[in-house]
Amino acid sequence: MKSWFFSSSSCVGLFILSVLVLFDFPVSLGNPDELNTYNTCSKEFSCGNITGVTYPFRGGDRPLGCGLNDLQLHCQDDGDGIAAATIEIKGVQYSVLSLNKDAQTLRLARHDYLKGLCSPLLANTTLDSELFDYGAGDYQYITFVYGCPSPLEESLIPYQISCSEAGNPLTGIGYFLAGSQPQGPGECNVSVSFPVLSDLETLLREGMSLFQIIEGAIGEGFEVRLKVNSKACWECLESKGACGYDLVLNQTTCYCKDQTQPSSRTCRASPTDEGPSSPESFLPILLKHNQQNHYTS
Repeated sequence: MKSWFFSSSSCVGLFILSVLVLFDFPVSLGNPDELNTYNTCSKEFSCGNITGVTYPFRGGDRPLGCGLNDLQLHCQDDGDGIAAATIEIKGVQYSVLSLNKDAQTLRLARHDYLKGLCSPLLANTTLDSELFDYGAGDYQYITFVYGCPSPLEESLIPYQISCSEAGNPLTGIGYFLAGSQPQGPGECNVSVSFPVLSDLETLLREGMSLFQIIEGAIGEGFEVRLKVNSKACWECLESKGACGYDLVLNQTTCYCKDQTQPSSRTCRASPTDEGPSSPESFLPILLKHNQQNHYTS
């Protein structure tokens, strides 16, 4: 009799569990993994003057899955005690000078050239065309040419730079040029080009020294605009979710606080939920509905 009772109880339990699974009833109030992902992807990236950054970026306390793989921010201290945000694009590291969520723009500067003209990564600036466009403005290209035969042409002497590091293609003399397009090395060993916003030719005519012009142009950086669709993330935030990125489907996903919604666009509404009154902005760099309109520049 005792054996029959426990056997019957087990069968009833299995039957009930089968019904729950068949009709997709929740077996718990929340999935622990989903809740952890929601909490993790609700965190913000902050470093130096760049603060409160969330989707579509990852980095810091925001791991892979909280943002796009190629939009990873780092917090770096070059030994001067000042933390600065950086991002790598096509193998080149850039300092993030500012980030404007409303305009979907970042102002970037070549991190290697901020430290000097003779120790750069020997690669031109190339944007990932799936993620970025150049921002508004009239851009010029600054080109550094290294390892040139001596002497330089007379017309290039005013733009001469010199690097004395032995054993690399920077050794010897070089020069600096500005123009509407990148320029190649010619008879020299290597050239590096990247865009700047400054009107370099005007500055030269105004009598500024070459190195003042170079330092100012590099420090001012250049602007890029994100090309990430914002609609899915806004819908997720509107449903009280946290935006993330589905690495399998390669699309925005929504992590929910108390529901299991893998690869979902929104969270299921509960009777106590109250959505936001109106969107302040329809953009992908959505932080929190009550944040300021701009990051600190």
